[in-house]
Amino acid sequence: MCDTVCKRGERETFFAKNSDREPSEAQYVEYYPSFFREKKVKATYMEVEYDGRVNAIIVSRPFWMWGAEMGVNEFGVAIGNESVFSKHKIKERKLLGMDLLRIALEKSRNAKDASGIIIEYLEKYGQGGSNSVSGELYYDNSFMITDRNESYILETEGTEHTLTKAGLADSISNFPFARDYEKDAIYSSLGKGKERQEATRRLVGSAGSVGKIMEMMRSHHDGFRHPADGDNRDICMHGGFLTRRFQTVNSMIVELMDGYSVVWSTYSSNPCISLYKPVIFKGGIVIGGLPYSRGYWEGREIEHIRIIKSGEEGYSIYHRETLEKQVKINSLFSDLLAKFNSDGGIKEDKVSEFYIAVENMEMEADRSVSSINTTGFLYRMWLDRELKSISASNQH
Repeated sequence: MCDTVCKRGERETFFAKNSDREPSEAQYVEYYPSFFREKKVKATYMEVEYDGRVNAIIVSRPFWMWGAEMGVNEFGVAIGNESVFSKHKIKERKLLGMDLLRIALEKSRNAKDASGIIIEYLEKYGQGGSNSVSGELYYDNSFMITDRNESYILETEGTEHTLTKAGLADSISNFPFARDYEKDAIYSSLGKGKERQEATRRLVGSAGSVGKIMEMMRSHHDGFRHPADGDNRDICMHGGFLTRRFQTVNSMIVELMDGYSVVWSTYSSNPCISLYKPVIFKGGIVIGGLPYSRGYWEGREIEHIRIIKSGEEGYSIYHRETLEKQVKINSLFSDLLAKFNSDGGIKEDKVSEFYIAVENMEMEADRSVSSINTTGFLYRMWLDRELKSISASNQH
């Protein structure tokens, strides 16, 4: 369960995705520089023929997969995929939708090119295999593919596909609209993809700034409330018992500018209580490098569980702290970006100062909530189970 949006404007194009997966499944934001690959590459389940230059990419990758949920390459092509549940479940291990996404980012120079690459590999190798780290979950995929100038929606079912041009402001979710799918009625109904797509398409149309995109990606369908009362209609999704199997485990926003991209990510789950942190991606290089190592995701997940267990009051306090500090971060980065644009570059010490300020704000927010368990017993029991599974499930 995920939501992906894009909006093209005169000065920049916005791309954003919330990746909703199993709650304890770590997802890492990673940078891979350009290089030359010979002959073949081992994707998640299978080898595929692949040679030539590989683009520099920033991706958000489930820890156990080769492929990625979302990302952007050095040429300003951004892609996100969505699960689409049909009755034709392909259990044979082939390419996952996330593998197709990464291949397209590594090989493409524009959105049209990326669409063709996904179709080429889909027709040649097919898609299939479980998409779950802990069990069996089979689905087809749709893709939002955009660059600075144009955007496409690619829907697939097995090796069949439909490619359409996206609107200036558009979105995809776990609900197909271009293809006449024989849907899996249970997943399609319980997943609430249609409702979330209607919401994101409406909200992205009026979002004119990165701050508004963040607001959308943090939103719950009926306003602010504690994660214990979560719903599959939430764009910022929280896991729970029974039908709430998935949670937003990372959120990414990309601003595609002329000549470079700004990549914002929470590097963690629960966007409503996470800070988006930016990097500048230009010429295949991340200016100053990515700010967080792999262990950051696990550390924030443990902290988030503590905050959520503090109940409605503690969670509300932390949510307000998050929003207030995000405004400060956005302002600081706006100044940094203005310097970057005027001087054609920026010194590493200035980048380091910025990330130190962000880290201090995050620690200050953490101190605002005490470790008191006031959440209801059943949801607290679910949180405790997830806490135990974090380290156990991420040992691949």
